[in-house]
Amino acid sequence: MVQRVSGRSQLDTQKAINWLEEHWKGNRECPVCGHNSWSISDELVEVKPYKGNLLPAVYPLVAVTCNTCGYTFLFNAVVAGLVVPQE
Repeated sequence: MVQRVSGRSQLDTQKAINWLEEHWKGNRECPVCGHNSWSISDELVEVKPYKGNLLPAVYPLVAVTCNTCGYTFLFNAVVAGLVVPQE
């Protein structure tokens, strides 16, 4: 089960939840604690690869967090069709 976490909306959370429901096959238990209660933030997060002194690229991600232990995994928002990549 995936729930929303309120905040400033930078993400269509219902579209993200629908994408997860379609693509998350099999066991939905947390790999750390074994519970099955998840939250999805309505704000995107980002990861920047280390490029030395160069400006890094940004990867927009959707964070999904276990409501019991806090384990968090990330989905690429571009691949999920939630963000259009900029040129």
